[in-house]
Amino acid sequence: MRIRLLVLGCCLLLTDSIASGCELTPPEQRLWNRTVTPLLKSPLWQARDIYDAAHVLMQPLHFAFLSGDKKSQGEFNDFVERYMQSGASAESAATLNGTQFTYFLSQYLKLKSMYSAISSSDLKLKVSIENQVMKQWLNDPVKWYDGQHANRSERLRWRIETKDPKYDYYRLMPDEDMFLMAIASDLYATGASAKFKTFYSRDVAPLLRDALHEFLTQTPAGGVIFKPGILSDYPDTAWAGHLYKGTNIPKLPKPDVTIDSSHAHRYPLWLESFQAMGQVLPDQQGYLTDLHDRLVRQFFVMFRPSTTDSSVTRMTNYMDGWNGLYRWNYATTGQNAGYGPYELSGTLLLGWWGFLHDKKVTQAYAHLKNDFPLSEQALNLYVGPNTTRERHPLMSWPSAFTNGSMELLVHLAAKDCG
Repeated sequence: MRIRLLVLGCCLLLTDSIASGCELTPPEQRLWNRTVTPLLKSPLWQARDIYDAAHVLMQPLHFAFLSGDKKSQGEFNDFVERYMQSGASAESAATLNGTQFTYFLSQYLKLKSMYSAISSSDLKLKVSIENQVMKQWLNDPVKWYDGQHANRSERLRWRIETKDPKYDYYRLMPDEDMFLMAIASDLYATGASAKFKTFYSRDVAPLLRDALHEFLTQTPAGGVIFKPGILSDYPDTAWAGHLYKGTNIPKLPKPDVTIDSSHAHRYPLWLESFQAMGQVLPDQQGYLTDLHDRLVRQFFVMFRPSTTDSSVTRMTNYMDGWNGLYRWNYATTGQNAGYGPYELSGTLLLGWWGFLHDKKVTQAYAHLKNDFPLSEQALNLYVGPNTTRERHPLMSWPSAFTNGSMELLVHLAAKDCG
């Protein structure tokens, strides 16, 4: 399993990546110079950009270190150094946006510890994130639908053990908790302090194990999905039973609904981070390997390549292959609007499914890169009901699909330097 090799066999993987010619072609280098380089010169840790930056920069970050490209590594080193000098290390740390950006930083530290040399500034960053994670996990009170919990750990335990809440969606697994456990796993794999290793082994790994077993359900076809039914009464999925858009259509919940494919795209990299749990709990290594293989199979339940019948490479709206409406009548989309069939497909182009490091998934991205330049039909589908929030010009939709940003991410996922 290639994910485990990434954690335990870094030197071998680095040699293989360089030997296999994992470098940018001249057209890809031009895309990099036009998109990644200016992004890394921007203060992306500010409120407007912090969420998008963690998504868009993850594939380039992995390419920089796994390919051995010193120039691109230097760009990321300079970016993180400027971030540290900005004094913004605690900004929005406990929010989804802040936690996602912190995950980008923990991935940077993990990759750098494997393929380069950790600097004194990196060590300072690592200690800062360790303290941040322990504080949120153990000490910071946190609100939830049922009230306030003493900390993240207590809230997660409540969701795992509570079987009959007032509403099923009270048990949903918020992404910020998954990010926090992935960050903790990265720090453990990086070579954390003795105090943090004890904290991870005692407080995080066992709860992470229980959460994965509780909320990830194996399918008869050999795949895996987020536990069906938990989101059946959630506002985002209240119209999931409809397969077509309409005017004044009534709510139509789907009793066995699972999470949407857009949120699910984070699972491949989270799973790579969670390999650290297998080091702490060796009896879980086989489970993690099986989970990876099932996630690969599930990807192809959602994935629809471009064909003569459809010129657009697509993903179904839900993780189980269902293609019903999502976030219909949502606050940011308005009345009689929302995500119709396949309109969450744009997330595929961020390249995170490539972190499965599977040959067939890599081939799927190789197929997708041939769709560029994208047709108007593809652009309309990928953008869907566009967000109203302000974004960095290089990361805003639809321009990200035409300015080279998304095209480069697809190319990097197709390389699979991991």
